Amino acid sequence: MASPGLPLKSYFQFGLEATWATAATVNRKMTFEEESFEADAGLAEDPNLPGNSGFMVTDITGQVESFSGDLTHVLDYEGHCRWFDLGMGTTAFASYGATVTGSNPYTHVFVPREFFNSITGEINKGNIAATKIQQLLGGKSMGFTIKGTAGPGEAAYVRMSNKILGQQLVVDQNPTGALTAVSRIPVLMKHGTTIVDGSGDAAADVRLADFEFTYENGVVRRDFTGLTYTDEPLRGGLSKVVMKLTREYRTNTFITAYKAGTYVAPAVTFADGNGRSIKFELERARVMKCTANAGAGNGIMQQEIELQGTFGASSVFGAKVTIVNTQAAAAV
Repeated sequence: MASPGLPLKSYFQFGLEATWATAATVNRKMTFEEESFEADAGLAEDPNLPGNSGFMVTDITGQVESFSGDLTHVLDYEGHCRWFDLGMGTTAFASYGATVTGSNPYTHVFVPREFFNSITGEINKGNIAATKIQQLLGGKSMGFTIKGTAGPGEAAYVRMSNKILGQQLVVDQNPTGALTAVSRIPVLMKHGTTIVDGSGDAAADVRLADFEFTYENGVVRRDFTGLTYTDEPLRGGLSKVVMKLTREYRTNTFITAYKAGTYVAPAVTFADGNGRSIKFELERARVMKCTANAGAGNGIMQQEIELQGTFGASSVFGAKVTIVNTQAAAAV
């Protein structure tokens, strides 16, 4: 009799592909909080009228196959540079997308790029079947979200959620063995050392409760006649970068900026106190939303801010993520 799947036995490992959807050497292992990878056989009901008395669809046929899903994990200072490379892009396929300077610590700078790398993934889902994995071929990021909430609970761990689309999911494969995950050094909301929300308010008035940074990279699905599986996802649109901040309501500077159409330059930095840091910034952001509503029982009023990045005539980077850690480019 088979044993039931246990989430606590699950893990994820992956490797960078040299050719899209051609199995790569898997050389990175990581733990995660949750995943939703699923095969999609492209099932479709026969649209013809049945012409009989069964009163049901006559057939269901598989069309173009693919896989997709999200992988959510606590963001670490070490070992997670590759996810920003996958999400923000590279200048050439199969090459590292960040500009790297320094030497232990290394500084990895990610900005929007045209091309996107892919991975071969191995996902162990609760050890079903025993000692086997599901192989993910041609996995490409369609973007990611970083978020955290200040406080005493689990929400104070800063999390990263990656949205992945790829060619196919293959079941009951043998995993790559003898891999060890990088030592965990999690990013925490209490590590928020430098908060520049773009308001220009005094630092004492910038009291940040929630932080969210979403990067949608413009990668699109591509399907063609004669193909059993979806083709390589490529950039087909603009990147959309949004930073959401919830702060204590103390001034009307953001409301003024919203009404005036003023562009701001928010930057939020987390640092562990041991030389590691990660910084999220928008060079030229428009205030898209600014609310602070009063109500009985709501406690101290909070202000919800939504900022969308743009790339103007004099812009240099538009959006940027800077990671300082001990990993050389070859080790990400």
